[in-house]
Amino acid sequence: MTISEKKFNKIGEIFLILIAIMQTFRKPCTYVIILFTLFCVYFYKKISFSKRSLQLSILIVLPLIIEILFFWNNDSLLLGIKALEKSIVLFLFPIFIIGNYKMVDFYKIAKYYSVFTSLIVFCYFIAYINIDTNYTTIYSKNDVYLWAIGYAFANYVSMHGPALNMHLDFVTIINFYFIFHLNKKSYFQTIFYSLLFLISFFLVIFINSKLALANVIIGIIMIFFFELRK
Repeated sequence: MTISEKKFNKIGEIFLILIAIMQTFRKPCTYVIILFTLFCVYFYKKISFSKRSLQLSILIVLPLIIEILFFWNNDSLLLGIKALEKSIVLFLFPIFIIGNYKMVDFYKIAKYYSVFTSLIVFCYFIAYINIDTNYTTIYSKNDVYLWAIGYAFANYVSMHGPALNMHLDFVTIINFYFIFHLNKKSYFQTIFYSLLFLISFFLVIFINSKLALANVIIGIIMIFFFELRK
């Protein structure tokens, strides 16, 4: 089967957008990653590496090399194989992206990722406060257990609390970045991304991880001063 480079890059871009958006849905996202991997393996001749990309690939493969060197340190053979399997996946996935760098439109992927992730998690939040009122009632009356409600919400989304919050960190910083980079095109876009920024920042505070909050504040400050300097 043959496919044009333009069509190959387009399909690959769609895969990357879907993977970025679906990270809050663990199993469906895993299936999409598998399909993307099979797609890249089938069209392996499309993969090309520059000198710079080879250097990056060597850095990416280091965790896999370490896992192999310390394979004997696992408590059982099964645990070692599972750990090795994860390292192989984490190696192959970025290698396919680096080898097919032409399919990566960073700004386009970032836009879809930030918009849909913000809206999806916010819809989860609306559903959560209407379905599970236990923690929300306790917090509204006593002003305590904020960490508990954050973890309960993360469990409702089927993600680990700190992982979800760090995920939202990145989304919040992207939304803040686009406020500056879209304001010359349309007031609607500026208002839209400002609203997304407030939503995502609120969700970071709601889940309540101090490290995540510190990271997002540092990211916002860095972008603000970078844009001010420009």
